[in-house]
Order: sequence, then structure tokens, then C-alpha cells
Amino acid sequence: MCPDDESINIAYHNGNIIISDDNQPTAIPLKRAENLDLTTFEIALIKLFPTSEIITVACHSAINYHGYSVVDSGVKIRFKTLSSDDDKMVFGSPIEDEIKIYETSVLKCGINYWSYDNDSEAMCTEDQLMEDFTFKIAARRLGVNLDADDGDELMERVVFKKYIKAKSEVTSTNYKAEAKKVTWIK
Repeated sequence: MCPDDESINIAYHNGNIIISDDNQPTAIPLKRAENLDLTTFEIALIKLFPTSEIITVACHSAINYHGYSVVDSGVKIRFKTLSSDDDKMVFGSPIEDEIKIYETSVLKCGINYWSYDNDSEAMCTEDQLMEDFTFKIAARRLGVNLDADDGDELMERVVFKKYIKAKSEVTSTNYKAEAKKVTWIK
């Protein structure tokens, strides 16, 4: 979901609050991280939800940039970003969701490889599989993989409240996000 209008979009699903931010507070701090320090965005959420797990994901398939951060009870425990253009940044220990993906890889010369379409001759590298990592991390809270059919169903069912900055005030409206398009609800 990227309406490219500098909006903040908020919804509720599976016992979780979903904030879709048009890449403003999440993607830029994810690209600039140097350690497990909390971002301004994460600090603000921790003040509201001090004992919650807060997951930030950025998934930009068009430029092959993917990343995530996991905060548990106010402490960032994992951070990872990877793109085809930048070096991998990883802080903290792998979490269970990542370990399961790494277990399916083959290590050659210090690089993890995964078979593509169960073909042992066609191998892909981590930057090509990072979208899978990102969707698995999001599924921790959402209960579904966004790139699967049940993810499409989620995007069709969940109604977001949209907040747009307009001349020093915030306006809001409801909309229903569908796979790669937005439908406005009156």
C-alpha cells in the first residue's frame, strides 16, 4: 500500500493496529539505521504501547528494497534491510521466522542460497528472497502472508482510516485498500 500522498493510514486486524505510512516514518529510518537504536516513530509507539511487539516493515519490490525492525516491550531485538543496491544491514539475533527461512538455504563461500521453484540448479540469493523474509515478519502480527491469497483477502476486507496533512491540519477519511488499488468508501 503506497498511495504516494504522504498519508498515514490506520486500521485494526487480528488484534493488531496496522499503520501504513506512505514510507515517511519507516523506510527512511530503516535505510539510515546503524544499530538497534529506536527510531522516533518507534519511541512514540512504545509510549502508547509499552509492552507490545512493534513490527516495522518496508517492502519496495520495484527497487528490490526490503527491511524490517522488531521491537519487543520497548527493546529493539532485530533489524534487517537488504536491497540489490545497498549492503545488507543486520543487527540483533535472528528471530524464529528468519531461522525457518535460513534452514532451507545452502551456504556456499559464506553466502546463503535458496533453490528457485525447487530446482537445485536455479539458485537465488538473499536479496532476491528478502521479500519473503519481510512478508513472514509481517505475518507474525497479521496472521497471513500479504503476498498470498489470504493476504489479498485481508487487503480487501480491512478498512483503513486515512489521515492527510492539509494546510497545517489533519483530515481523515475511510478507504478500503485492495491489491494495488484504492477504493474510497463514502
